[in-house]
Amino acid sequence: MINSILDKFGYLDKNNDQYLYLYIAIPKTAVGTITSNILNNKGSNTILHPYTSRKEIVNFICNKSENNRMNIENIIQENTELLKRSWIAEYINSLGSEQRKKIICIIDHQVYYGMHELFEKPARYITFLREPLSMFISLYNYMLTVRVTLERLRQSRIMDEHNNIRDLDTWLEQADLFQFTMTCFLSQMYCAEDLLPNEYIRSISDQPNAKKLLDAMWIVGLTENEEDVLFVYNCMGVNHYMPDMHVLSKNASYRRPTNITRSREILRSRYPEEWEIYEKAVELNREFKIRYKNFSKAVAYTKLRKNISKIIRSVIHR
Repeated sequence: MINSILDKFGYLDKNNDQYLYLYIAIPKTAVGTITSNILNNKGSNTILHPYTSRKEIVNFICNKSENNRMNIENIIQENTELLKRSWIAEYINSLGSEQRKKIICIIDHQVYYGMHELFEKPARYITFLREPLSMFISLYNYMLTVRVTLERLRQSRIMDEHNNIRDLDTWLEQADLFQFTMTCFLSQMYCAEDLLPNEYIRSISDQPNAKKLLDAMWIVGLTENEEDVLFVYNCMGVNHYMPDMHVLSKNASYRRPTNITRSREILRSRYPEEWEIYEKAVELNREFKIRYKNFSKAVAYTKLRKNISKIIRSVIHR
């Protein structure tokens, strides 16, 4: 009843189901929280997850090409999170036109640009960027806290060649971190065949590719702007809200640089393209809010719904 009353007085995008939303989810940009809220409001048959459906996709490719099964299995064993663009496309095409029509959102770490061509609905690409130092700090803490293995510590460069754990300051100053930048990630999703390989070879085209992908987005959100998240919830018809996921920063053990200003200067000098990409995202974000006239209404309405839901939950659990 409360939802129906709010619908009469608020602004909700009533046409959201006519679009295919493709959320290119950069790691450590609040992906877990946003994904859990979308999943909690939409049926599982309307959401596609290439990254979390990896085993299913690989099995499909192996079964389709028994002659290449051993080669594919060897590739996967050596590249623990790898998916190829062509594999994902073949898997989606195998779903059939009726099943594809039901899909309203594709969200994950391996949503590549061009995936919309496999669907008939008009597409809206979404991504979120985060202030670069905050993103790196979050990544470091995540790798030391969630699913910790020697392999992951080595891949993230937190464990050095002598098997010593680098502290956060040393990691930021010495480790080769380009593979974990937003620039690198966006470049892969724009045109690479191999998505999220264990080792990525840096290219002079990475920054131009990342910028091209940002230009192709419907909206570029900023993780630190709550209003951007609320706007996406409005577009996706989210009206039941889950608590934040992986809020490691609230723990006493959360590691931070000894000198934030110095660490930011070091990263700026090591990865200047990362700040250029972020600054471009800030500008695109500002331009979208000017262009989209109902942005403020959508945010205010969704914020009201979220606050009311929070109050109701607290009353119920008393």
